[in-house]
Amino acid sequence: MLRSKISRVTMRFAALLSVCAPLVSCSHDELFGPGGGVTVTVSTPSAVQTGDIRITFTLSDDDETRADISVKFATDGVSFQTASRATGSVGTSGLAVSVGGTAHTFIWDSARDIDDARLDGVVIRIQVDGGTTDASGGFTVHNGRFLLVSHDRTTAQVSLYLLDAIDADLQFLQTLSPGGQEPWDVLFEDGRFFVANVGTNDVTVLDLDEDTGTVSTVAGSPFDADGINSKYLATDGDHLFVSNVASGTITIFDIDADTGALDLNAHSGEAAANCRTMVVRSGRLFVANETDGEILIFDIAASGELVPNGFSPITTGGVATPVALTNVGSRLYASNYATSTVAGFNILGGGDLSAIAGSPFTFTGTLVLQVAHDDADERLFLATSGASAFASMGLDAIGVATEDASSPHTADGLTHAVASAGTVVVVGNSNSESIEAFTVSTTGATTAGDDNPVDLGDPVGRMAISD
Repeated sequence: MLRSKISRVTMRFAALLSVCAPLVSCSHDELFGPGGGVTVTVSTPSAVQTGDIRITFTLSDDDETRADISVKFATDGVSFQTASRATGSVGTSGLAVSVGGTAHTFIWDSARDIDDARLDGVVIRIQVDGGTTDASGGFTVHNGRFLLVSHDRTTAQVSLYLLDAIDADLQFLQTLSPGGQEPWDVLFEDGRFFVANVGTNDVTVLDLDEDTGTVSTVAGSPFDADGINSKYLATDGDHLFVSNVASGTITIFDIDADTGALDLNAHSGEAAANCRTMVVRSGRLFVANETDGEILIFDIAASGELVPNGFSPITTGGVATPVALTNVGSRLYASNYATSTVAGFNILGGGDLSAIAGSPFTFTGTLVLQVAHDDADERLFLATSGASAFASMGLDAIGVATEDASSPHTADGLTHAVASAGTVVVVGNSNSESIEAFTVSTTGATTAGDDNPVDLGDPVGRMAISD
């Protein structure tokens, strides 16, 4: 069953050609339908898709003004089935057509058609009645995700779960003791999980095997950092940055893309007073400085060297005691540990941060340890460790954050960690030693998953969700 839930399917165009091989004459029409009439052009979704997937297409013709269509999907590039239409999607009848092409968006309810599968090479095909047919390129749909949780205990331990990013179901897969002590932050990048070990000042790297649903320790792990209390992680893909809380420095590792091994960069050990959570955006590293109430900015050189940005530090916009950061598109949000506020900024071209009107934004809760955002970049989630609850805030078109009417949301214990994927948010609780997954509506209301709470057996450090 596990293999059926997390297997990957690779679409190859050669499979389409094999349909034609036995035919004496095999035309484009036999593969994709009749030509002529209204012309349809289908775009290909970018990045990894989950749940309701937006497929944009245009309809054009010199004479016709309306057209009917059919929408189908294939997971192998050959066997097409009718695609279920999600709420809010354009219909399939009487769609506008123009000479220059009229744009439409079909929203595919992939969860209804392929459940919690992880598939590569998915294709959407749209056919116009009496007109042409076009198909997207192959794209990736991951309705199932992998969740790695660090145990806040002396001997390093992590647990892996399969998460249904639509229905919030959790399936336990594995617990592993990979070396190091007191694991905290967890980061996923390019098929690997990275874990910061506070007690031993090092980083463990774990390879994810999707076919077996397991993680394994990369040779050489854990890799020694060059600071004290190595707690928080960030990456630009080529380098791993480690925030050393006690020494106020940032370790810089070079990542071996083939093996996942880490090598200390020659420029490692950059000073960053009172450093906490970090995020990377557009070639820059943003660092929360909790004690001094500021956000540090570094330009990341090709060599991995961190060069202080001319606009650093940022002290405006309601930054007070920033401990947790998240970037949402071209915006950065910093949650303040000691106050029930989150500061919001637009990230400008030179690396400067411009406060969003009304920042800081208030919410219900205190002692925020982590902030996350949803895949649609429409909502923030905050782990409020001062209570058995977590908060959520909706983001409008200009980045203003407003607490949802249903927030705060009751949790099983003091929420230390939060992560999100698809239409699901997961929180980790410290005193109750559990994790919980919730579905999230378009208004921010949450519904507990059927498996809640899941006992971890240890206080939760942090969590990361795969793509």
